[in-house]
Amino acid sequence: AYGQGGGVYSEVDTQVLNSLIDDNISEYQGGGLFLSGAHQFNLVNSTISGNRTLKENGGGIYHRTGVLSVSHCTIAFNSTPAAVAGAGIFVDGNIETINSFYANNLQSEGTDDDLSYTAGTFTSNGSNLVEQTNGCTYGSLDVLGAEPFLGPLEDNGGYTPTHAVPEYGFAVNAGTCTDNDGNPV
Repeated sequence: AYGQGGGVYSEVDTQVLNSLIDDNISEYQGGGLFLSGAHQFNLVNSTISGNRTLKENGGGIYHRTGVLSVSHCTIAFNSTPAAVAGAGIFVDGNIETINSFYANNLQSEGTDDDLSYTAGTFTSNGSNLVEQTNGCTYGSLDVLGAEPFLGPLEDNGGYTPTHAVPEYGFAVNAGTCTDNDGNPV
């Protein structure tokens, strides 16, 4: 797409549920998603993979203002040009995240850049795996600086193709599970 939001461009309350946003290109921000405005953006049980920008930030997601909630998601294998922040997610707003993977997102010269945060509030509710961090403070239940060894994007038995984790990986059965009321299950 010319401009912003190669896969999705949103300036309203948005929920992405059980979805795959893959292989999109934006000239500027948000190769996969461009989210802007004082709204609530919920990304749940979804994969953002293989998206890229040609000139600016947010290969997978560019988030500006509002609140972005990421739960049970994989943001991987997205890219930006050299020395441009946020190959996975570029955050210039509020974000909260739980039980999600941020890995293998690269700037074009090969620098890992999974999640770049510049303004607003960042809240980790735990059980996130972040291979490379920029400007974010994580909790004790998060796994930082680890390679998750994600498999290729393929049918692994869910709603859409996903990146499987190896059965021997430390991410297997490591998340936090709750019911709709927030009670452990």
